[in-house]
Amino acid sequence: MTPPIRVAAHCRENNSASLPPIALAVATELLNGDTACDLEDNMFGELFESYWWLLFPLGFFIAQGWSSFMRYKRAQSKIELLKTYAAAGKEPPADLVAALDVDRHGRGDGHDDDESGGYGKGGGVFLVVLFSGLSAVFAFVGYSGWLGGEQTSMYFVALILGVLAAAFLASSLFGRRRNR
Repeated sequence: MTPPIRVAAHCRENNSASLPPIALAVATELLNGDTACDLEDNMFGELFESYWWLLFPLGFFIAQGWSSFMRYKRAQSKIELLKTYAAAGKEPPADLVAALDVDRHGRGDGHDDDESGGYGKGGGVFLVVLFSGLSAVFAFVGYSGWLGGEQTSMYFVALILGVLAAAFLASSLFGRRRNR
């Protein structure tokens, strides 16, 4: 096994001095004695290549968190407005009270639940087309071999997206429409 000091000296000679010597030593241990100079160059590339798909659930998680926060802020502003009416001794408008009730029981995000099975105007069709298209792209990438040896993974992702497209299609066609 190559001593860590020798690896650090070798990497400094090859202009890889931005990694601290301790990181080079740990990398050398992890690589079972192979040199760790190339670790810095392709570490983030390999990390992205291995875990690129996590960007999608992370993005959806962040988007849903933001949506939930904004829904909370809208409800808080409506409650503050109700408090203002109560402090003034006036009766709040029925629309304001109904808007709070929609926030509690329905979607309350401006979508009309009576059309398209609760997805808004054309929302179910959009989701079916989106997931079908993504499924087709992943299947094509798996078939063409663009990512080199990742056919099974691409077919698996295409299968999952195809099942989601079928679920949204079934929900759009057969889903129960909610009445307010």
